[in-house]
Amino acid sequence: GSATDAEVRGYFGTVYAYPDANSAAYSVCHKYMKTADPTANDAGHPHRQDITVQDPLLTFDDIFDSEEPQPGKPHCSDGFQYIRIASADEVGTYECLKLRTGDNTEGTSSNFVKKASRLETRRYAAMLGCTTEFTQAGGMTYSERHGKMFVAFSTVSGTDGGMEKNTDTINKGEDHIKVAPNKCGCIFSMTVVDNSASTMEGWLCGTPLQSPDKDFDHNMCELNGVSNPENVAMMEDLNQLLISDRQDGMRRNNAVFVHDFDSKSLTRIFTSPEGGETTNPAYWPEIHGNTYISMVVQHPLAQYTDGSSD
Repeated sequence: GSATDAEVRGYFGTVYAYPDANSAAYSVCHKYMKTADPTANDAGHPHRQDITVQDPLLTFDDIFDSEEPQPGKPHCSDGFQYIRIASADEVGTYECLKLRTGDNTEGTSSNFVKKASRLETRRYAAMLGCTTEFTQAGGMTYSERHGKMFVAFSTVSGTDGGMEKNTDTINKGEDHIKVAPNKCGCIFSMTVVDNSASTMEGWLCGTPLQSPDKDFDHNMCELNGVSNPENVAMMEDLNQLLISDRQDGMRRNNAVFVHDFDSKSLTRIFTSPEGGETTNPAYWPEIHGNTYISMVVQHPLAQYTDGSSD
């Protein structure tokens, strides 16, 4: 499935996430690159005994104290942090939270950091100052040849402080990311140095049409370009990138494209049945002397089988 914004899931391991993007080029710096010590202020590396079998039964109120945000500033009472927990214009986009400690309930403050960082990863990342403003983040792939990671965003939106500039002057949060909206989505690239990505920039975007294409009904994105890209896969030896469309109602027949880095061309190599979502493109080189591309089509012709359309 799709990874949610600025979120790395898992009960064990070290959590990494992206904080503020405060330059015109929307630099996305790693939380732990702010100091010379790459482990400074991280969320800890828990062991199995830190996350017990019973912990998934913990409730939200066992980990956090919370209160309703108030209009104007300050939004929260002393000791509470004002964080963004959703990436679209939804009810409950912002919360006032305080991590509980051993004084409130059984356990230790250290253990609550580890529990919150694994069981409420997104919320705790926001409390550390990491951005939760990405919208519709999908698949990613790494190219050793280019030293870049490519990440698909099915849509670039969020006027209340998602990836667009926040225009809400009353409830405005951090507003880390400020990029132009694109309802057809984009692929962003991140330059990777020493296993860390410190900058992020738009690399390839779909082209919205001003009105539905008259020749092909229901197409809201240019047919010769990507439309709500969701998954990507690098074909390293061919110097090409596979890109699959998501079903967001912007295109009647979704597709899989190949971007060729040498010719800078984009070629459609597969078209799904109407209503089908193309996912999980994969490249399999040199299997018993053959090379394969595989992909999945989800819910083709869904509008004709679920009773929602004629």
